[in-house]
Amino acid sequence: MFDTILEENTKEQSYEEFVSRGKGIFVRFVGETISEISDGFQNGEQDCFKWIHANIERYHKANTPENLQMLVKVKTTQNLAAIQSAYEHYKKVMSQKNASGEDA
Repeated sequence: MFDTILEENTKEQSYEEFVSRGKGIFVRFVGETISEISDGFQNGEQDCFKWIHANIERYHKANTPENLQMLVKVKTTQNLAAIQSAYEHYKKVMSQKNASGEDA
């Protein structure tokens, strides 16, 4: 992932190109990771996302000040939604590539 970032000449990129590239890297990282680890869960993706949710929530509970604990659920939901959205986008892109015969 870092090689991909470093390969590009970022000095010549616009901010929008940089953000777009970062989003693409994030989507690919999430997609490849979930595709790989979901095989190890009894119910595949469903249990994988439950596990991710539990770990995000545990992280936020441990790192959020006591007076802001009521925000843990909101932050956890936002983070999980971003990961799920990235994974859905990854699956869509991969199915399009497979349909067109492109290498993944």
